[in-house]
Amino acid sequence: TSTALKQGESYTFEAISYDLDDAGKTFTYKIREALPEKATKENGYTVDGVTYDNHVETVKVKVENTGDGTLKVTYNGKDKFTTPEFSNSYESKGEASFKVTKVLEGRKWDDSDTFTFTITGKDVPMPKVIKGTATKASKEVVFGPVELTMDDVGKTYVYTIAEEIPSDAKDKVKDGITYDDHKVTVTIKPLDDGKGNITAKPVYKGETKFVNKFERDKGGLEIIKYFTGKTVKVPEKLSFTVTGPGGFNKTILYSEFINGKYVFTDIEPGTYKVTEKNADVKGYTLTTTCSVKNGSIEIAAGKMGTVKFTNNNDTPPKTLPDTPPNSPKTGDESNPGLMLALMLGSLLVGFITLRKRRRRKAG
Repeated sequence: TSTALKQGESYTFEAISYDLDDAGKTFTYKIREALPEKATKENGYTVDGVTYDNHVETVKVKVENTGDGTLKVTYNGKDKFTTPEFSNSYESKGEASFKVTKVLEGRKWDDSDTFTFTITGKDVPMPKVIKGTATKASKEVVFGPVELTMDDVGKTYVYTIAEEIPSDAKDKVKDGITYDDHKVTVTIKPLDDGKGNITAKPVYKGETKFVNKFERDKGGLEIIKYFTGKTVKVPEKLSFTVTGPGGFNKTILYSEFINGKYVFTDIEPGTYKVTEKNADVKGYTLTTTCSVKNGSIEIAAGKMGTVKFTNNNDTPPKTLPDTPPNSPKTGDESNPGLMLALMLGSLLVGFITLRKRRRRKAG
């Protein structure tokens, strides 16, 4: 067994002596590299990045008597021994990834919110993912992996990460959102740990949080309608008129409501008044309540105001009218129908009384 060898070194085994008794014989020797215990066929004879040469070199030594008192030795049929070579290889690899975070201030995230980021670099190995999107469900954007090899060790790579600002944004503002236009640079210096691993810790220059701010200069108004009472019949011409600053005047029919709600967006801040019209239902007594006094509400920038109307329809109590529709216009406020009934009743009583008297006389 040889000693451990370094790159390019060789080892000469101790000489083997032969005598006349060995003449005419052939001796077989096998030379192999002593592999680490963990180097197996399953892992390709690779340990800590080193792939070991597992081949076996066979040397056949034939001893012959020359007849002049010396012995001749040949190696695999050749007069000279060819030194076998065992070649091991080393490979180291690794990956690097980069990440940034999206923050939205001024309002809650909507399911439809998306913010896109890109990574760029010059003369650098690029990650498989060069564009990422932040959403309500995942506010962290990860770029990577960047695959690194021995060719990258000792080099310095610089990347730039930035948020994409929509092309239709004005002064970095779209839909009330001011986009963060700062850039962050990321530097890596791949290092080999000598055990088959390349490490590359990202060093960030600049804030990795990109903060977008929602600052709306307009507001919104929603009108919500409820029906209660003995009937929920909706009047055909039920409508609402909204007046506000700058001559704002809009009338909407209830038929334009969706699920009992109508929403105004992008309206100027100020005081608005909502008036309900044509809400009566024939044959019912209407009672209307409003969630704000006199239907007036103050709308602030970036806020949504709500006005709720509740209509209660109850059947009115049944009472006799003071003046029937068909009463004669004589100035007499008596009830002619009632008087006629009393007169007929009096005549009938008189008739019955007269007949009784006549019968008594006849008897």
